[in-house]
Amino acid sequence: MVLHMQDDLAALKAASKKTADFRRDMSIRVGGMLERIEVAKTLGISPVEVSALHNRRQILGVPYGAETRYPAAQFVNGRPLHRLNDILHAFDDMNPWEQLMLLATPLEGFSEHPETILQMLAKEQDSDCLQQLAGLALSWAT
Repeated sequence: MVLHMQDDLAALKAASKKTADFRRDMSIRVGGMLERIEVAKTLGISPVEVSALHNRRQILGVPYGAETRYPAAQFVNGRPLHRLNDILHAFDDMNPWEQLMLLATPLEGFSEHPETILQMLAKEQDSDCLQQLAGLALSWAT
């Protein structure tokens, strides 16, 4: 019985480390993770309004312990990325960390060099490209 408990604890520690490594990697890919108050300052709104944007899927927030953190790359020039909400709505109820991973993974076929959805949205793509990205996000969600 003690051996099984030790094995379980070792597996739990390994899983916790893997989760921490994944979160650190995602944070690096998106230029850091912002707290709600930092997002409020960036956007010039109240923290309550930040939560409302998140709840309406206008911005992405991911659970980080007892709080929510916001990927910095989704904000450019003091505002959320143009049409990010279309992608977030297409993801539907997909796990927020999975959404972040998909937003931060370079894709081929949309430009000369692989770029992430966040990078493409920062360039304010044409409507055809945005429709393709939303369709891709929808296909990942189903």
